[in-house]
Amino acid sequence: MSLAKKATSTVPITEALVATFRPAKRLSHHDGASITSLDFDDTGQYLVSAGVDKSIQVYDCYKGTHHKDVQSQKYGAHLARFTHAFECLYASTPVIGTPDPDHSIRYLSLASKGYLRYFKGHKDQVLQLEVNPVGDTFMTLSADHTVKHWDLRLPSPTGSVGTGATAVVGFDPRGIMFATGTCNGNTGTVLFYDTTAYERAAFLVSRLDTSGETWTKLEFSNNGRYVLIGTSTYKHVVLDAVLGKALASLASNDPAAWSRLDYGTLESVCFTPDGKYVLSGMPNGSVSVYSLVGLKTGADPVVLRPYATLPCTQTAAKIVAFNPKLLTFASADNQVVLWSANLE
Repeated sequence: MSLAKKATSTVPITEALVATFRPAKRLSHHDGASITSLDFDDTGQYLVSAGVDKSIQVYDCYKGTHHKDVQSQKYGAHLARFTHAFECLYASTPVIGTPDPDHSIRYLSLASKGYLRYFKGHKDQVLQLEVNPVGDTFMTLSADHTVKHWDLRLPSPTGSVGTGATAVVGFDPRGIMFATGTCNGNTGTVLFYDTTAYERAAFLVSRLDTSGETWTKLEFSNNGRYVLIGTSTYKHVVLDAVLGKALASLASNDPAAWSRLDYGTLESVCFTPDGKYVLSGMPNGSVSVYSLVGLKTGADPVVLRPYATLPCTQTAAKIVAFNPKLLTFASADNQVVLWSANLE
């Protein structure tokens, strides 16, 4: 089945349309190993995954087929991210206890499978890698409790911000600011930085009440209105991206299911490209859908529950990513599932 046939960028995303998504294609190219990251390229044609089998796999979303296999047996592979060309960045995954472990980020040409550059500077495992949506820079967040800023042309970081704890990080859609988030006990903190002056201080600090959960993702919506904080539990949080205030808590209809699965640092939630809906992967493979259409700036925070659940028999939807151009999204556990909507 060709996903492109039904996936036009001119179709408005509506509540009813999102509820029609169903699995269209299953792709198993990690030999049953756990997949640890998903990312679409700018055109929406290609999807890249990395797995604990130390491989990077590329898929063609127009055709719904596997496109390319890249092995990284020597260095490991995690957090594969497209740049704004047919190239990708990914983090090394050195074996714990290895003398002088290599925590470099590798810059790979997918066309030639050759390395373009190595980025060195972190002293511990890289936990997050985010590409500037409008420029040739990127950020990494590490277990060494730093966020480092990089230029694709330079092997060393151009700047660094300390987080003091394990954190999450994300760029805004215009690349003019980024935010970091940390959660310590019953308090969460989100710091907003200007990308041109981030080493001075955060220009906005947001404090949130939490329940001791681990934060796993920070994402800005493309419409610039919201920040999504993904967690390791059945609850996620939506903030006002301008004021930093909590607007909503996204709660699961089946919280008991989460007690049987530890999501670790995986990214099980994401916005739709218009920023109006949130998809949340579930332990049983289904995907819950939340509508943000009724949220109001300045109002008291509300609890939102899914208005739809998209069924799937995959073991778990540990990672969810929406295509930026085509009407399709992907979920993953030990295989990649491509989803399409019913436009008929």
